Amino acid sequence: SGNHSVKGKAGDWNRAFTVPAGSFEPDSAYEMELEWESQGLADDADFFANFIGPAKDRKLRQLETWKGAAGETGTVRKVFKTDGSNQWVLHVGVKGEGHLVVKRIRIKKKASA
Repeated sequence: SGNHSVKGKAGDWNRAFTVPAGSFEPDSAYEMELEWESQGLADDADFFANFIGPAKDRKLRQLETWKGAAGETGTVRKVFKTDGSNQWVLHVGVKGEGHLVVKRIRIKKKASA
């Protein structure tokens, strides 16, 4: 998937896109590869990928943040792991003021060890 974009407002978690609950299997690991482009980012802001556990326990989260000046591009690679639930959700976007373009994202389940 690709070509998602969000312009962030100061103080907010602004989502470019969400992978909904039910998309990830329990007790599994997933490799995310996200190609991005910055169209500007305030000094106190971050781009983020936030993998959040089931609604009953929102403290379960795996957060990856990064910075990027206007015109900068890059790739973020991260492994996310689920527990016994299939209710994990992935949000990608901007925390604070900035503009993130997601050029491409790939998420694949890792083979069990």
